[in-house]
Amino acid sequence: MLVATSNEARNLFATRMLLAALLGGVLVLTTNAWAAPLAADADLNTEQRALVAQLTADKAITVARERQIAATDQDRLYEQLKNKDQALQLAERRAAGNAARLAELRKAREQIASERQALVVALANRDRTLAAAVQAYREVVIGIATSSDLKKQKALQRFADGEQREALADLDVILDAERATQNRAFDIQDAEKRRLIAMLALQAHDQGKVTLEEVIGRFEQLTRLNPDMTRNWIELGRLYQDRGQLDRARQAAEFANRSMLGSDVHDRTVVLNELGDVAAEAGDLAGAKARYDEGLALARELVKDTPSSAQAQRDISVSLDRLGDVAIQAGNLAEAKIWFEEGLLLARKLAKDRSTFAEAQRDISISLNKLGDATVLTGDLAGAEAACCQAIALAPDSGLRSTPPGPATRPASSAPARGSPGRHQGLRWSPTTCRSTMATPPPWRSTRRPTAAVCRR
Repeated sequence: MLVATSNEARNLFATRMLLAALLGGVLVLTTNAWAAPLAADADLNTEQRALVAQLTADKAITVARERQIAATDQDRLYEQLKNKDQALQLAERRAAGNAARLAELRKAREQIASERQALVVALANRDRTLAAAVQAYREVVIGIATSSDLKKQKALQRFADGEQREALADLDVILDAERATQNRAFDIQDAEKRRLIAMLALQAHDQGKVTLEEVIGRFEQLTRLNPDMTRNWIELGRLYQDRGQLDRARQAAEFANRSMLGSDVHDRTVVLNELGDVAAEAGDLAGAKARYDEGLALARELVKDTPSSAQAQRDISVSLDRLGDVAIQAGNLAEAKIWFEEGLLLARKLAKDRSTFAEAQRDISISLNKLGDATVLTGDLAGAEAACCQAIALAPDSGLRSTPPGPATRPASSAPARGSPGRHQGLRWSPTTCRSTMATPPPWRSTRRPTAAVCRR
């Protein structure tokens, strides 16, 4: 029995020693857990260190009171430090401009920050749950205090000054703005990726594989994701025209115009021509002419600034064609011929440059085609025949017409085609019909395809 009693005593003593060791370990772990964060305060400036110490002490004493583990002297010390700090902050505001006095006050505040840190450590050592909660809170506070966003720092100071509700509202606004910015950035990137799919869908529609409604839906999505992408509005406006929704086409063109703040002159010219196209389609010839005139003026200014730019010169040529089209619709045939002839001269000039030869040749054919339209309407059948034959000689197998290019050559939004939807379609010359609508058939009119040799007779 004595042996047993002796063994029990030894076991009890060992158990007590183990518990003591474990408790000691807990205290050491708790203290060590706070050692690194407090050491990190060296990276904070005086104001940040004081703010973090204040808010961390506020959190620690609040949790300690809730868990009823704060000693009376710790509670009293917290209140004393709080009152001293408030008095020092008031003194700092009054000492503005007095460098020596401010240095003295800041040193006193640093001392208070150190005493608050010591208080937090003492409270953390009394309760592991409190230690974990306060440490997590402290990390959040440091994150805001050291943020590069001065608004967050001011909101945190406001929170520490007792204006918690107002500070929370400030932080909500800041975070909501950040979220909106992040969402906006994501939407812009998403729109760029989805545009590639939308362009494939457009090609599939041109080949009869996808409905017009499906393609419109895709471009509407793009404009929602990024309303500032001018090209998407232009393409959407053209699609609305294809569906006969002129009001929506006009709205899309206007959105494209509004999205172009700071855009280059070429893009602005494209959008002005699109606005003119919609107006012409709706029968507003005066409005269409005003837009085309504006686009032409911009293009001419661009050529003055960059005389070697083939794109700038082609922009002029496109605008000239538009003005000729609307002049025909208005019955101003002599004016239309002037526009088309100027456009033809410019296209021939561009054709002299090897880098723009192919596109310029096509533009010459279209200009001749349009000039033939205007000429035949004035009754000048010989002039119309000459224009037609020149066009056929340039592209005898092209199936020349003044309608939009086919699916394989559908123009990009940033490079408008001459003779695209919504503008005067002319008489649709082709090598097989040439001037089929003329009152008097030309000498070479027959059932066979006219050739350049026939035209030269």
